[in-house]
Amino acid sequence: MSSSGNSTVFPAEMLPNNPFLFPGGDVRLKVMYNSKHMVGSVSSQAMASACKVWKNFVFPPWAVLPVEELDFTEDDSDALLILLRIAHSDFANVPTTVSYTELLNLAVLCDQYDCIKMTKNWIEGWLEGETILSIKPGYENWLFIAWVFGRAKVFDDLAIHLVRTICIDEDGYCMNSQKKHLAGPFPPDIIDFASSPTIPTSISGLLLPSQQLLLPPTQSCRELHHQRPLVFPDLNLLCSLMMETDTATTADAPSTIVPTQQTFDQFSTFDGGDVEIKAIFQGLKVTGRVASQAMVLASPVWKKFIFPPWTVHTGADHQIKTIDFTEDDGCALLILLRLAHLQTTIIPSKLGLDTLFQVAIQCEKYDCLPLLHLILSTWIAAEQNEAVKDESGKWLYICWAFGLEKPFEEAALRMANSGGVSQGELLTSGGIQLSEPMPDKIIESIMSIRSETMETILDIVCAEVRKYRDIKSPTTILCKHGRLSCDAMVYGSLLIGLQQRRLWPPIKPSRVIIGADKLVALVQDIKIHSHPQTGGKSGPTHYGCSTFRGYPAMEQVLRAMPSPILGLG
Repeated sequence: MSSSGNSTVFPAEMLPNNPFLFPGGDVRLKVMYNSKHMVGSVSSQAMASACKVWKNFVFPPWAVLPVEELDFTEDDSDALLILLRIAHSDFANVPTTVSYTELLNLAVLCDQYDCIKMTKNWIEGWLEGETILSIKPGYENWLFIAWVFGRAKVFDDLAIHLVRTICIDEDGYCMNSQKKHLAGPFPPDIIDFASSPTIPTSISGLLLPSQQLLLPPTQSCRELHHQRPLVFPDLNLLCSLMMETDTATTADAPSTIVPTQQTFDQFSTFDGGDVEIKAIFQGLKVTGRVASQAMVLASPVWKKFIFPPWTVHTGADHQIKTIDFTEDDGCALLILLRLAHLQTTIIPSKLGLDTLFQVAIQCEKYDCLPLLHLILSTWIAAEQNEAVKDESGKWLYICWAFGLEKPFEEAALRMANSGGVSQGELLTSGGIQLSEPMPDKIIESIMSIRSETMETILDIVCAEVRKYRDIKSPTTILCKHGRLSCDAMVYGSLLIGLQQRRLWPPIKPSRVIIGADKLVALVQDIKIHSHPQTGGKSGPTHYGCSTFRGYPAMEQVLRAMPSPILGLG
């Protein structure tokens, strides 16, 4: 397939009735439509004009060349088709009304690709009846829709409605008024706020006073959306963390409870607490108390905080000490403190990748990994299938901090295989900076192996080109039928393909900013033209000649990539 700007011939699977074939299409598009793989084409200029995210997809700043294919197979195809039709000015086929499910999928994609502005002319029709529909049971995700599309009043009204009606089952899962469990997407922290830590099994009495809004008076929910990245939180994580160990009767509970600073202080206070702690939770500064003996047994670092080795013990009653945890992630800290105080029955059995990453950071920082010996395998098993797709480096760090040698090696190899480079810094395959912190020396090891792999791949390419360039006599002809013109055609195809990909004349490995796997794919995608059949229909064909003979060697290089963790100690 040729790059943008050249004549492009798309494959036969692009049928005439394919809705994803757009005028001026010069970029291949892969989608899942009606549960089947479908290939279409989109205009690179239309995509670039529609939103910045798509522009970076089509013209990535870290790639050698503009992309030739976009993969949207993980997105809802019906919602994607609507957005693509708007981007390509196919307004006649853009629906004026959509179902609740379609609207939710549109909101997800609009937020994911930051393309809300293009939907302006259709939003009012799509959101018709939102005031009534949004508060119906089963429509709780309308909160996310309102957040994405900036519907401040609906957002506030629905948030307050959920605060009044959400309850928590005996397993700690949030449910609506029909006792059905809530599922994302939701705006960040909203469900956590609704499931207040002061109510053990229900939050039906939690009301907000009229003057207290979920958003600051100077902000709309649209402004909040722009300021905070979208996170699909584990809706039940904080529900389970916030459940009290002691039960309370409904009669004892106040009719109206407003979350206050004191509420969170009680949340971080443990029985026998004789040492004050300060932390940040849900953006608020909180003060609590922990038991010094529990902290001492849990971590040698915490022991030194409480009993500094440089102080002299006088035997006198000691004054309450304060430990400052405000630089740590509050949710991860709370999990470790609950484990340290043996509150294991209210520890969640599943953590999201971000929370697990923060727990790993604090376990390494405070040398308290033994606290997790009963729960760690459960967390890892619940997260592993999705976590292996992570490219940010968080899973790499988690495996290192928790001593998971095999997953750590696999994550490091994936990073060496697919990681890009910009200005000497290792990036994800999408050109995003890696998360911090990283295991000691692992980045240097990955960069070294990546460089060696790039050099080997480029050497294979150069060696293959030299085979055709150095043909000087009939005895050195590579064509199996002995035709010099066939070799000349292969040689020309190779040079043109490599030049189009900025890989010829030969370049240094340090100049390649894409991953090793993408480099191999670039070379494999070179179209090598076949010599015409000679001698009539019964004459020999040259299809076997029109292949790049270095493909198997390059694939073997990727398979045999050495482990980045060898020699790290």
